[in-house]
Amino acid sequence: MNRLSAPNRNQEPCESEGAPAFVLDAQLRASIQAANVCGIRGSSDTVLEILVRRLGRIPPPRAIAEPKTERRFGPDRMSVGGPLLEGPVARPPGGAPQPNEGPGAQVHTSRAESTEEPSGLRILDDRLTEQRNPRSMNIDRLSSLEIVDLINAEDRLVARAVAEERDVIARTIEMVVETFEANGRLIYVGAGTSGRLGVLDAVEMVPTYGTEPSMVQGIIAGGFDALLRSQEAVEDSPEEGVLAIDGREVGRQDFVLGIAASGTTPFVHGALGRARQRGARTGFLLCTHPSMELLETHEAVIAPLVGPEVVTGSTRMKAGTATKMILNIITTGAMIRTGKVFGNLMVDLQVRCEKLQDRAERILMQTLGMERPVAAALLEEAGGHVKTALLMGSSGIGREAAAGILRDADGVLARLIGERDKAGAADSGKAYCG
Repeated sequence: MNRLSAPNRNQEPCESEGAPAFVLDAQLRASIQAANVCGIRGSSDTVLEILVRRLGRIPPPRAIAEPKTERRFGPDRMSVGGPLLEGPVARPPGGAPQPNEGPGAQVHTSRAESTEEPSGLRILDDRLTEQRNPRSMNIDRLSSLEIVDLINAEDRLVARAVAEERDVIARTIEMVVETFEANGRLIYVGAGTSGRLGVLDAVEMVPTYGTEPSMVQGIIAGGFDALLRSQEAVEDSPEEGVLAIDGREVGRQDFVLGIAASGTTPFVHGALGRARQRGARTGFLLCTHPSMELLETHEAVIAPLVGPEVVTGSTRMKAGTATKMILNIITTGAMIRTGKVFGNLMVDLQVRCEKLQDRAERILMQTLGMERPVAAALLEEAGGHVKTALLMGSSGIGREAAAGILRDADGVLARLIGERDKAGAADSGKAYCG
């Protein structure tokens, strides 16, 4: 797009290749200002290009569809950076100074304090999850294909936002491993979409990794009914969160992770406060700028800043996707670290259906070089436990002996079958078959 000429202060002609020229009048200038207020950083040219292509129904170029992201937290997790594109941005209330700020640097007021925002676009809530996304302002005028492209472009931001939280996610995995080694529990607490995602991740641990149902638990505001039908009123009660923690008899050996995209859900804060009173370690997963109090209160604060949603406040979208990704990483990492994976095979799965029976047999077939009928017989002899069957097949010992050796090794098969043993496991397996 050509650079703007400026014949006067109130009217600037702008042309875009393939789109009609239009005038940068007061209303359009207000839209540009609104973009910066809402967290989009960039020159007027960048913002105008977005507007021109929206008005002209021209698909956005890759540079716009995939905005550049930056790390938003310093190593100490206390310094809050800016949003997705370059340029001035409002500082969240109480947040740390922006990078490159110093004496004499221009400081932008927060959105709640601003009195010069364009009419109809004022943002009265400083949470990132409640801001309007300038890139989707005209989504109600787009075709179905354009809507798909826009949402997909926004979803590309999620994985990068999660990657920026890699250090604190890794520390969270370590705490969860320590919790399991102390016979403690990982307990998720959330409301709405956040609560449902926590419950989903928890229940999947049993068939996938053979855990006890109590090992990873999910608490959702409103209980079981909230899984099927929205129960918004309950999330406003911190007292209900307290009761939920007391009902699970949370103690010092447990780790409680609160999940709230906006970071403000009273039910979650009530639950975490009570968990800390009972001696548990706590963490918080949110998708907006964490407050200093939040960072100082919890052992881990994970805050992937995915930016404003395509539909304002619909945190089941990018925020929900980021939450699901992070929960998957935490539990998968913890299960790997506690020996429930051999190589990249889920050797503690529970054979409770034909699909899992087939998977268990294929693990034995591939690892021990067996034909399916032999693998099925070995699995049955091992009581349906893949890990036991692997040790039996690789060493030629019986079920009871294999089970005892596994107990002594804390269930970590890699301590018993090394890399060389893995390579020769096929021959051992064939010997067992013969």
